[in-house]
Amino acid sequence: MGAAALEFCRAVETYLCQKNGGHLVRIVGPSFELVSRWASDGIPFKVACRGIDRYCERHARRSGRPRPVRIDFCEADVRDAFDEWRSEEHTSELQSLAYLVCRLLLEK
Repeated sequence: MGAAALEFCRAVETYLCQKNGGHLVRIVGPSFELVSRWASDGIPFKVACRGIDRYCERHARRSGRPRPVRIDFCEADVRDAFDEWRSEEHTSELQSLAYLVCRLLLEK
């Protein structure tokens, strides 16, 4: 476990605490391993936050009584947000490459 993964986990923990209205839900044990995998899989912090936001919004609509959200329940939304982000990045890269090729062809 590197320092970057530990820092990522603590940042996610802080963000989740904010989303939970100040209720601290520690990311330890299996939850820590889960969030560490997000870091090692290259999920950017902003993308993890996007997934957490999605789950929290859905959770708030469903439950009448606000309860703190556990990070484990956010896994699918974080993974979905990451897949979307990668797709957006890939599309953007392809568009940039296509633009470059067209520009090079026009210059000739």
